[in-house]
Amino acid sequence: QKEIDCFGNYVDMPAFAPNGSRIAYVDHASHQLGSYAWDPVPKVASNPVLLADPGDDPSLNAIAFPSMSPDAEWIVYHRGAYPNSLDTRFGNGYLYLASSTQPGAEVRLANLNGDGYPFAAGDRDRGYNYEPTFAPLEAGGYAWVVFTSRRTYGNRLIATGSGPALQVSVNDG
Repeated sequence: QKEIDCFGNYVDMPAFAPNGSRIAYVDHASHQLGSYAWDPVPKVASNPVLLADPGDDPSLNAIAFPSMSPDAEWIVYHRGAYPNSLDTRFGNGYLYLASSTQPGAEVRLANLNGDGYPFAAGDRDRGYNYEPTFAPLEAGGYAWVVFTSRRTYGNRLIATGSGPALQVSVNDG
């Protein structure tokens, strides 16, 4: 999704904060994460701030799918290799968090990404986190994030045989 902002620049993946005070986006030309202050009454965006640079690491140079926290203080997004991480079938994705107003305040969400976790499927499950989204309201004192993952989770059925003699076993890998 591409829109033209009020400054005549192309912005990708615009996301409004649930409280209506800010807009997160990815700058189309520089691929940087940015945000605007938003005034919903006159519908005016102002004070653009570029927050995170794509950097020189080719495995993390794509910033994509920003989502704003309910209070508009934070932006969650994923990083991966440009352009492959935009299609979750072909590239790795890792989740990050940044301040919506302070440039350079970027944090890799290591626990959420499973960095250092001994996955049952091993390295196959590393780097499979995409499209994070903040819930629009806080609940239980937390701002919740949901995300898409291609990790191996839970149990799966493995069929052995076919037809009426089909046997199914549960594999927790």
